[in-house]
Amino acid sequence: MDDLALTAELHLDCVRGGGCCHGHRIQVTPWEIACLARAKGMPVIAFRDRHTTDGATFLLADGALDHRGLIGCGLFRDGVGCTVHAARPLACRMYPLGRRLIDGRAIYHHPGAQHGCYGICPDIETRPPRVVGEWLAEQGIHRGEIAHDAYGRLANGLLRQAVALIPDHQGRVDLVVEMRRRATLAPGVRAALFSSFWYNLVTAPPIDQVVDEPETFVYAHAERLLSAVADGMAGKESSAAPLLATIGMQLALVVGTRPEDVLTAIVILAA
Repeated sequence: MDDLALTAELHLDCVRGGGCCHGHRIQVTPWEIACLARAKGMPVIAFRDRHTTDGATFLLADGALDHRGLIGCGLFRDGVGCTVHAARPLACRMYPLGRRLIDGRAIYHHPGAQHGCYGICPDIETRPPRVVGEWLAEQGIHRGEIAHDAYGRLANGLLRQAVALIPDHQGRVDLVVEMRRRATLAPGVRAALFSSFWYNLVTAPPIDQVVDEPETFVYAHAERLLSAVADGMAGKESSAAPLLATIGMQLALVVGTRPEDVLTAIVILAA
């Protein structure tokens, strides 16, 4: 169901069956990684290395299998549930709903044709239906939405800046081809193109002291990234362009942008 009205009523009260914590890939932003690390009492880099995968773009699923044989999130424990529930990512807070921005407006929807909980926890239908807008507010999605939207703007800005840095000479074609190639790579393969310095700066920036302020966190992250590019890549446009594009691609992925959309954006911007 697309463009779900906030006044619509659906069965949304969780019955704590744990089914949604199995068999799903949960995308996480650097801000969410910092929040989860704090909830687990771990340094951010240590949490990233232990609990994320695919270049720190998804939570690692290495938990126990459920009755369907689906692997669980590594942060879920039988008999306990989510061990970081208060710091859970936006995707977890919103399940079974999805969200995307269209012309700056948040659109809420069912990612599939059917309510996602019905086949996992049928008991949910015994609960009274909830008003979508009220339920979303109770899930505490506001800060996650702020962070996601800010990272979306950052990713778009980095891609635009990368294309703007491509020199207008014979090497232009080769750089555009390389950036398009990187857009088709799996996120873990693409992340392997970073040095350890850049990987840490992209995925686990040392700014967790402002984790309670998501917009400040993302702005500070952007400043760190752009400052590092300016300091280390001055006069090296042919190196800075693919680096900025690769960072933009990784950040676009974690806020739900499809790889083919990133590829299309590069083609359009570089035209």
